[in-house]
Amino acid sequence: MFNWKKLIIMIIIAAILAGGGWYIYNYSTQRPINTEQIAVTNEPIEVEVIPITDQTPEIIINKEEQILKAACLNFVSRFGSYSNSVRFQNLKDLEYMYTPQMKYWVDNIINSSAVSVDYYSVTTRALSAEILYQSSSAAEVMVNTQRQEVFTIGGDSQMRYEKIRLELQKTGDTWKVDSVVWQK
Repeated sequence: MFNWKKLIIMIIIAAILAGGGWYIYNYSTQRPINTEQIAVTNEPIEVEVIPITDQTPEIIINKEEQILKAACLNFVSRFGSYSNSVRFQNLKDLEYMYTPQMKYWVDNIINSSAVSVDYYSVTTRALSAEILYQSSSAAEVMVNTQRQEVFTIGGDSQMRYEKIRLELQKTGDTWKVDSVVWQK
């Protein structure tokens, strides 16, 4: 049978011990009492003003460059990734980013490619972009990539690093890809 009296007594003892421990912890060191009187006046206080100098260099972020680089990184990741199981869907999905010349070139690649029965895929990660040239209507950008090729389902893959050079034309507020050249 459970003894309620013992439980209640143990809880009271534990509370007393916890309270005593708290009191000893907080009041074990004597704190000096500040007896110094501070006079309150309305007289101004002289303060030495130390100028703050920023030692860090100012970083200027060009929004137009950032937009261009982001568009190129996005484009290259998708353009360079391919699987013959979806037959050039990556190129078709990017149609909105092509100039008419680039669309013509991509359509020729799609229409002239033979259908392969062997599995093949390549996954491309765009690592960084460097603007080689930029004006208000044209740009040239080099993108560094990491590409992983797989030749059989579940098979070993090969990793390589390549660069791709993009030439872009600005149409309205949008950058369109005019040509691509893989660099080995």
